[in-house]
Amino acid sequence: MQSQDVEAWYEDMGWYYEDDLDMIMAMAAGIGPDGPECVLVPADKLDGLADLFGAELAGWTGVSPMHDAVIPAGVDGVGTDVDADAVVGAIWAGTEGPVRLRVPEGMVTEPWPGAVVLGQWSDRSGSPSRALPLNAAIVLNGTVMYVGADLLSWDALQEEPARALAANIVRFMLGVDR
Repeated sequence: MQSQDVEAWYEDMGWYYEDDLDMIMAMAAGIGPDGPECVLVPADKLDGLADLFGAELAGWTGVSPMHDAVIPAGVDGVGTDVDADAVVGAIWAGTEGPVRLRVPEGMVTEPWPGAVVLGQWSDRSGSPSRALPLNAAIVLNGTVMYVGADLLSWDALQEEPARALAANIVRFMLGVDR
């Protein structure tokens, strides 16, 4: 999200706002012309994105240890036509959970009906932060995926499990392994 509030928050946290945005845009451009579209969304244009992502913001918790990692989500109670087990398997293949984050994230989202929760927030030991559905970190809604963790940041990409998860997500979204 691109806004002065987020930029100020990055500064307060000691993070590099412009560097993170530039790195994400460069990564998307590096995939090539047939890769994913990457656009910066100003804060005043966020209305309507919940429809696209199949999840809406339910709160923010930037406090460790609640959101220090992401773990695969169970698919119990997910009403969808998608083979949720196969999707969860594709996203998490080759990763040893939990995928630890050097910087705790904590954007809490609530998935909409029909969306598939692929990952949930946890502490570093792998214990879920709270019960699903109000713990969704990765949500698939049709052809769109919401990822609440900044897996493309320099900090996250220093960890092999985070690199593997990010690569699996990109490969899945591009249809490479389907």
